[in-house]
Amino acid sequence: MNIYIVRHGATNWNEKDLVQGNIDIELSEKGKCDVEKTAEFLKNINFKKIFTSELRRAFNTAEIINRVKNLDIIKIKELNELDCGDWEGLTMEQIRNERAEEYAKLKVDPEYKIPGGESFMDVVRRFKIGWQKVLDLSEGKDFLFITHIVITRAFLHSNLGIPYESVRSFVINNASFTHFEYDNGRYFLKLWNYRPYENGIH
Repeated sequence: MNIYIVRHGATNWNEKDLVQGNIDIELSEKGKCDVEKTAEFLKNINFKKIFTSELRRAFNTAEIINRVKNLDIIKIKELNELDCGDWEGLTMEQIRNERAEEYAKLKVDPEYKIPGGESFMDVVRRFKIGWQKVLDLSEGKDFLFITHIVITRAFLHSNLGIPYESVRSFVINNASFTHFEYDNGRYFLKLWNYRPYENGIH
């Protein structure tokens, strides 16, 4: 079975380096344009269903891709992005400088909860529930998964066993395409973080 993964397109907050978490923001014009190019790349890839979080930036990404597919889009609430609590609306520079102690804890402790929000392991625990729903609903057929950056890292940690201290270094760009093959409970990476809007469509 093939698992195709696309991170949602950019929002205005992404472009300003603001932490979004569970703030429900729509795609920016650039984000929509990038997703359209990724959709063009995907048009000849034969997947049967699209799974997404409940957040608009992910669902809108799925809608754009689905214009030429006309498939079922299934929302899974457990696949929503990390709840960033008190950090939402701040820039990463503000967090590193003004909340340096909190940020230092987050970098080394996967159980550290952002004030008012979640820890990485909170996300992993609900991701496992949501991912099982995805596998059950996919019925063994190829599917597309529209995701978020921390959810993608939860995927890597849960399904490939990549440790927390390493998984945070993985780059996952907006509207990027990743491909895994799933066989007998094992995941095999075929393509990582390909960006059709930068590299051209093949």
